[in-house]
Amino acid sequence: METSSIDSLVQGLESVHFAQVVLAVVLGFAAWIVATGLDRGAQLATNWMPAQRLTVFRFHTIGRFLVYLVSGLAIAAALLSSKPELLVALVGSAAVAIGFSLKDVAASLFAGLVLLFDQPFQVGDRVTYKEYYGDIVSIGLRSVRILTLGHDTVTIPNAVFLTDAVASSNSGSLSMMVTVKMHVGVSADLDRAADLMREVVVTSRYAWLKNGVSVTMNEEVGETLVPDVALTARCYIVDYQLERSMVSDIILRTTRAWREAGIPRYEQGCLD
Repeated sequence: METSSIDSLVQGLESVHFAQVVLAVVLGFAAWIVATGLDRGAQLATNWMPAQRLTVFRFHTIGRFLVYLVSGLAIAAALLSSKPELLVALVGSAAVAIGFSLKDVAASLFAGLVLLFDQPFQVGDRVTYKEYYGDIVSIGLRSVRILTLGHDTVTIPNAVFLTDAVASSNSGSLSMMVTVKMHVGVSADLDRAADLMREVVVTSRYAWLKNGVSVTMNEEVGETLVPDVALTARCYIVDYQLERSMVSDIILRTTRAWREAGIPRYEQGCLD
């Protein structure tokens, strides 16, 4: 930044009147009230309309972006209203400062806008990013927060999502495909094992059967070098937040059904 620009900004700030400072403080306080109101309104709306909570999250995220943007511009305009030319100088100076010393933050801000409009994922989506798996709880100006199934909050800079792959399990919908893999011995009655597993999935109270149920098989070799057969059941769930409950239900009842039918989980002697 040139010395003359700095001197101009300093002179402009020195000319700021007390009334302008008061107005800027009032605008900042008003922005905080609006942002807090949006947060509480979104919480109430999700309690009243749980089936529409993803839509509420989407509008809540857009609203917060607009509050930050408008309030920032309004405060700058209030402080420099007596000398409009300084507002232009301030924007130019800020751009230079961001470009050289805050380039990572600027990249995250730009990435946040891209995420807001391109929407590779949305608030409320259940996503997989590297080793993290959980729900998007917020998309901010600088970062995205993921609440894992272990209730850990992971904060990730927005910029990384422009180059790294993210898998969304539900893509803005409440329903989501759930996959459950279980193993039986190669000598087991595979047709019977698959039928029992399919019956368990179909009768699960969490299953959404609109898109059907599938059970596939694949032979695998584990650390014991003894082959077994992996049965993988796939079915949609009515609400992605019930994923763990559905997986537990399928594993428990399938294990019980296989035990009652005499279907071995492992080959005899493989654990010796």
